[in-house]
Amino acid sequence: MFRYRIAGALLVALALASPAPVARACFLGGLEVPPIDAERAGPDSFILYGSVKDSQKTETGGTTTFAVEKVLKARPAVAGKKTVVIDRHIPIPDAKNPPRFVLIGIATKDTIDVYRGIPDAPGLVDYIDGLLKIDTKDRAKVLRYTFDFLHSATDEIATDALAVFDRATPDEVRTVGPTLDAEKLRKWIGTGNLSYARTQHYCVLLGHCGKPGDAALLRKVLDAPDQRNHGAPLIGYVLVDPKGGHAHLTKFIADPKIAFRPRYGGLVALRYFYDHRPDVLSQKDAVAGMVALMAHADIADMSMDDLRKRKVWSATDAVLRCATLKGHNELPINRRAMIKFALAASQADPTNAAAVAFVAKARKDEPDRVKLLEEILKDEAASEPRPK
Repeated sequence: MFRYRIAGALLVALALASPAPVARACFLGGLEVPPIDAERAGPDSFILYGSVKDSQKTETGGTTTFAVEKVLKARPAVAGKKTVVIDRHIPIPDAKNPPRFVLIGIATKDTIDVYRGIPDAPGLVDYIDGLLKIDTKDRAKVLRYTFDFLHSATDEIATDALAVFDRATPDEVRTVGPTLDAEKLRKWIGTGNLSYARTQHYCVLLGHCGKPGDAALLRKVLDAPDQRNHGAPLIGYVLVDPKGGHAHLTKFIADPKIAFRPRYGGLVALRYFYDHRPDVLSQKDAVAGMVALMAHADIADMSMDDLRKRKVWSATDAVLRCATLKGHNELPINRRAMIKFALAASQADPTNAAAVAFVAKARKDEPDRVKLLEEILKDEAASEPRPK
């Protein structure tokens, strides 16, 4: 008989099974629990649905037997099994209504490892069944399916559906976005009572399927006094109304009165368009925005680093000009960013006279710092993924 090893997260969930509220896996607030779609993708993964059948407590802990009621995803090692034995005592508060869970694990020829348990909830098994009918490689279909469950009345389903979008790439969202229900997104966003993560995804999704008139709703989100996520509504705004959104973004990042957090949201939006949607906001305009952000000492280093990582050596003069700005050169983090940019620019193009001269002076004035930053750049270059 197999003895099933089980990880701590599942043990907590199972051990707390009782008439009291059950601790549920959460995909927001810093807990990095992957969606079921990601976990089912493993070649050795299995998913079972069952209930606690028997539990025996001993001096060393105990064992719990789960009755398998449905195999959602099978592996040869678990196919046909009626029970799963776990080396831990799990209480059964009500024998007539034993706790039920969806169990997720990995099964190989010699090992069966159950590492996650999701408390049963209305519609959960049907949701998983529907998900498993879709090829996990067809990301558009997976996203389209989970979109309809983003506001499920069952928390476990709603959070899992959101986690699928949390792992989606910008290209995947761009593909599925136009097929989504914009009216649903307007309704959800209009409630004004969304978590940080939901605000992030819904605003960007509306940007892909909405109309220019949705700019007003996105502006409302952006201007909310308690708004903590400015990048997403800015991205959505520019997507639905490129001309008006770009004008607002330009004014937004130039405003000296706004705090660091919203200003950083502007940088997030610029990164997005430079890297993923230059068809909406050109890379030239995105670079102009990053250069404009360097006027603010509290975020100048981040803009410099973004320009360096994207090899925008045409911004050399703008970056090095920061050395003459009051409040910029005095901040060590900005000084480091300037030197790193100049080092990289001079290495990429030895004819870049401004960068070469800046490095020469820095090497004379701050030899130890320059040497350290050269080593850091070497380490960063070594860790960059190589083109396939």
